[in-house]
Formats: sequence, structure tokens, C-alpha cells
Amino acid sequence: MGKLKQNIMNIMVLFVLLVNISFSDNASSGWITLIKESNELHSNDEYNESVALAEEALKIAIENTNANDADIIVSLNNLASLYDALAQYNTSENLYSKALNILEKTLNVDQLLIATILNNYAVHYTLLGKYEDAEKLYLRVLKIRENKLGINSVEVAVILNNLAEIYRAQKLYDKVDISYHKALSILENKFGKNHLKLETTLTNLTSLYLSQEKIVLADKLCKRTLEVLKSTVGLEHYKASRILGIQARIFEKQDKYKDAENSYFQSLKILKKTLGLKHPNTAIALNNLAVFYINRGDKYKAKKIMKQALNILEQTLGLTHPDTIQMVNVFNYYYGSLSND
Repeated sequence: MGKLKQNIMNIMVLFVLLVNISFSDNASSGWITLIKESNELHSNDEYNESVALAEEALKIAIENTNANDADIIVSLNNLASLYDALAQYNTSENLYSKALNILEKTLNVDQLLIATILNNYAVHYTLLGKYEDAEKLYLRVLKIRENKLGINSVEVAVILNNLAEIYRAQKLYDKVDISYHKALSILENKFGKNHLKLETTLTNLTSLYLSQEKIVLADKLCKRTLEVLKSTVGLEHYKASRILGIQARIFEKQDKYKDAENSYFQSLKILKKTLGLKHPNTAIALNNLAVFYINRGDKYKAKKIMKQALNILEQTLGLTHPDTIQMVNVFNYYYGSLSND
């Protein structure tokens, strides 16, 4: 049996852009309050609660004949990004399409609002594995933000991180490294070296080093990321789930198998609590735990976990998504065709 090139799967962390302000002089105070409260819940990963407020905000924006179309676009954008977070991609696709249709018919729309919609639509494409479509939109957003806000703005760092993620998915590692380090440099200059704003880029860079077998660098950056999280939101927060999964893989490389298993369990516990069992990120964490058990010689335990993970991806992403195909290949490599199972 030949060596499988990729059995561990990575959870992408992408920045969606939420809008807290009105672009209309006639927006109601109720709409503004709902948008701000919904976005705060979204930022705290309380997605279901946020959806209810975002739905109400959209209803108010549509009914308010005195408001302009920009407020409807903002409502559609924020709501679509929530449905992406909940892996309800058909719903988010419909909302983004409506927002873009209105944009195309609206004159004098703020360029930064356009960049926000395009970024989040690019995130949507990325989640669906449509990396070339995503890259085109990200590059448009990057140009707008650099022109409007400057090349060293935090907003530019956000787009550089998102670009790095799709380059990584396409194995364009030179571009990945350049984009991550540019983003990290901007964020460190703005916030210092221990701010929560650095967490996503630090986690992504740690994962990159691990995939390149740069274990010493990955371990050092992993510890730094965990310290940032510990001193800010704590290690039970959703943001800690991914770095804990990466830590587990570092422990494996260091032959610290009990520590690795504990980190996998801790990461999975957080994901189940915050995103639920029927989410692609939870499925990826389950897959990685299954591969850990396979490497430890327990293929029976691993098989049940991997089948559960694959079932989640088939339901949420579909059979043709790159992550689903990759997981099917992993399963078939270890256990033979699913059709023979």
C-alpha cells in the first residue's frame, strides 16, 4: 500500500467582515441596535442567537421605505455570513446573491462596503472549495482597501490572511508564507505581540510550520498562541479549539501520545459545544482524532469515528466538496471502498 500524502485535515480560519454602521441618514434606531447586538453575538460565536436578531434587522430594513438600499445590503451581508458560519451554504449563497444584485443597481455605494460584501462572498467561495473564484474577489478587495486605508492597515492584514488560506489550500506555499508574515507584521505593529487580534494569523502560521515539518518553530508558535488565548478569552473559548488540535499533532510528532489524545479531546469538546456535531469543523476534528487512533494501531475505534465524520461532511458540504473527497480517500486508503463497507 502506497503512502497517503494527506490524512490529517486542516480547519480554515477566515475573516468575515461585519458592518455596524448605517450608510443611510434615515435608518431607524431599532435597526442600528439590532445590527450592533447581532454582530456582538456573532463575534462571540453565538451564531443561533445572532441569526434571530439579524433576521429581524433585515425585515426592518426592507420595510423602512425611508432608508436606502445600503442598509438592506448590510443586513443581507451580516445574515449571510452567519449562515456560512452555521454551514448552511445554500441559504448564505441566496443572501449574498441578493446583496450583489442590489449593489449592481445602486449608484454611489461606499467602496469599503463593496469590499466588505466581496470579501465575505470570497469567504463563501473558499468554504465551498472554489478557490480560484475566491482569489479573484480577495484581490479586488485588497486593492480597494490598500487604496482607501493604506497598505499597513489592519483591514489589509485581514485580507492577506484570507488570501494565505486559499493559497495554502492550493499548496502555493511561497505565497502562503509571504501573506501570513505580512499580515502578522501589520497586526504586531498595531496591537503589540500578545493581543487577541493576532490569534488567527498565529494559529494559521503554526499550522503551516507543522505541515512543513518545522516542528520546533511550530511548537514555539503554538505555545505563544495558547498564551495569547489564555490571557484574553481563556482556553475553553471557541477560538482555542483549532490551536489545541494543532497542539495535539505537535505532541504526536514529539511522541507524547497521551498529551496528544487529551488535546484532541479538548478541541473536539469545544467544537461540539460551540458549533454542534453537524458542522464541517467538527467533522475535520473527528477525522484527525480517527487518524491518531489509526497511527496508534486502533483501526477499529478509528473506523467508527471516521465514518461519523464523513457522514457530517456529506450532509453539510456535499459529495463533490474537496474536503469530502479528501476524507473519502482517507477512509478508502485505510479501510477499502465505502461501497464494500
